[in-house]
Amino acid sequence: MNNMNQFPFKNAPSIQELNDMIEKTMGSNRNVVNELLRLQAGFENIPDDEKITPDTYGCDTMFIDFFITEDMRRDFNIIARDFLIHEYHNINGYEDIEYIDIDNGEDWPEAMFHRFMLNLMVNAVHGGSEYTKALLIYLHKIYYRQEYKSLKRFSKLSASELLSLAKPQGYESFFFQNMARILFIANIKGIKIGQDCFFIYAFFNDYMERRGQQGRYDFDRATGDSYQKCRDEVMERFSLQEMYKYEDKANKLLGNILKWLGYSPEYADMCDENSRGTEDEWGFALSVLKNTYPNKEFSAETIALCKTIIHVASALTCNNDRLVDTLKDMAFGTEWSIDYEDVPPLFKPEDVMANAPAPEIKPASGTKNVQSVKTQSVQQSTSGSRQDPAQDKPEYNESALLAEMDSLRRKLHKAESEIAGLRTELTDKKKLEEDYKNLNSRLESSSRELAALRNYVYNLDNEDQPAGDTSVEDMKKAISGFKIIIVGGHTKWVTKMKTEFPGWKFVSATVSGTLDTSIVEKADYVFFFSDTISHSTYYRYLNVLRERKISFGYIHGVNIENNIRHIYNEMKE
Repeated sequence: MNNMNQFPFKNAPSIQELNDMIEKTMGSNRNVVNELLRLQAGFENIPDDEKITPDTYGCDTMFIDFFITEDMRRDFNIIARDFLIHEYHNINGYEDIEYIDIDNGEDWPEAMFHRFMLNLMVNAVHGGSEYTKALLIYLHKIYYRQEYKSLKRFSKLSASELLSLAKPQGYESFFFQNMARILFIANIKGIKIGQDCFFIYAFFNDYMERRGQQGRYDFDRATGDSYQKCRDEVMERFSLQEMYKYEDKANKLLGNILKWLGYSPEYADMCDENSRGTEDEWGFALSVLKNTYPNKEFSAETIALCKTIIHVASALTCNNDRLVDTLKDMAFGTEWSIDYEDVPPLFKPEDVMANAPAPEIKPASGTKNVQSVKTQSVQQSTSGSRQDPAQDKPEYNESALLAEMDSLRRKLHKAESEIAGLRTELTDKKKLEEDYKNLNSRLESSSRELAALRNYVYNLDNEDQPAGDTSVEDMKKAISGFKIIIVGGHTKWVTKMKTEFPGWKFVSATVSGTLDTSIVEKADYVFFFSDTISHSTYYRYLNVLRERKISFGYIHGVNIENNIRHIYNEMKE
């Protein structure tokens, strides 16, 4: 780097300065350190033009990707609305650089909309929109208060100052995103960016370029080369009638799920534009299954279920594609879209001809207003003589009445729409209330289970403590009158307990088939013998006890007296 002291390199950071910056970042993020070390090693490879004036593309992209905070996300729809009110008519006049590929399959709809709108805002800033500059500075002020206050002190910014400002605060903040945001906002605020920051712009460009080389997801990656073989296998193994039979079962399940979510059972069919025919879809489903779980065989039912999952996923992605097209059509018109290359749209906005408003008739100077003349003549006629009854009839303006009727009709439709919306909200509210009740019930059951386990553990630790003043015989008499069920226990132990408590019921530790819930429905208390009960039996009974809100506890060991003491103490509590 012998030429580093010549223009345009004379203001670039020296190796020592880069080392100092890296040292300052050592305690924050290993990725930052590694990236800066890599950049330092290849600093001479930065394009010459970027050493004179930086290319901000990578920084702009990083800004778009990470500017929105959680609080801003909540407010972003009204932020976007205000931007469109001010700038929609100017969008086509600004540059149309696409910083973020919003249809790359990695963004959910909300994030895609956010990035698309921020992309428009960044283009507007570079197009000279003073409103958009003011908007982004204002957003920085209210959503990054501390950083905004710190940045206000600077009229110019060096690399070391940038790294100091960008130091992460907490787990939700990262060096790269912070540096990009500060550089972008500093630029539109008119803060001079030092030439020693130019290598950071180059770093962002390199970083975004490498990220863009990762490639998109594709069909071959999901299925490998097995698609045609799997299609042939499907045709050999199953008839069309069999495929339709299993598809109907899976579609019935999907329809009920969609209805439960408040959608039409045909909603996935409406959205999915990738229908390929039954044989092709089954072949695709089988190839995905085999590529995902190699060395396994798959039944018709499994393939049909996988095909339905693919159908739902396809509907989801088709909706996303439509949203992308809609956003771009609304922002840029037909110029960007390949849909109109061969067949131009029939709609031509320049052919829309609106009627000019009727000119307002103003009275000539020196003459009275027509209405006042009419009023005076009416007053004169009523004071001088009896008015002709025909003149009492009101005059009707047919156009005005029709317009008013149409207005009232629209208001009625609006009210009906609001009522339908309120009904939906009421349904959602009822569903939330039901979910809340279920959660509460589960919480109560879990609390009871936790209390029972706590008592159980406590008694394990305190088995050798004195029993107190009550004798075992008195305890036995006190608890014998309760309807108690014991689940589990050794055979000899159960026989002894039955002799002591003939009124109690004892259930085997292993239960097969359908659980007879009537056994425990009228019990005062249920005890699990923890030494022998299986997990499946335990949980099957536990679910019934939770649902019926029946008290339960745990006992262990075959010492009958200890068991009696434990049950007595548990019942007493």
